[in-house]
Amino acid sequence: MFEETYDLHQCLFRRNPDFSELPARCGNGLIDKGEDCDCSEFPDAICSSHCCRNCKFIMDAECSTGLCCDLNTCLIKPVGSVCRPKQDECDLEDKCEGKSSLCRDFYNQDGSMCTVIN
Repeated sequence: MFEETYDLHQCLFRRNPDFSELPARCGNGLIDKGEDCDCSEFPDAICSSHCCRNCKFIMDAECSTGLCCDLNTCLIKPVGSVCRPKQDECDLEDKCEGKSSLCRDFYNQDGSMCTVIN
């Protein structure tokens, strides 16, 4: 569930340089130049219309989507807030950095020793 949600959040932040010449259009699900947010048809559990209207943040909103965005307050979650639990022995618990609504995916480096618990 977390990975699927994270993938959807990522697509809201992804900007394709090949499309930079296309006119901005509020409601296309991409954050175009001049937009703070673009919830399009995404459900409120993914992108909150409480935080974003007409592709602009509402009042003091800092975010409208992302696993490190509190969708009730529209504020970026504080440093250390768990945004994704550890999935397996090679994964690490992911925590918010307090500066972005994105939840970075941390994991043990390839070749690291992992302990498998049966």
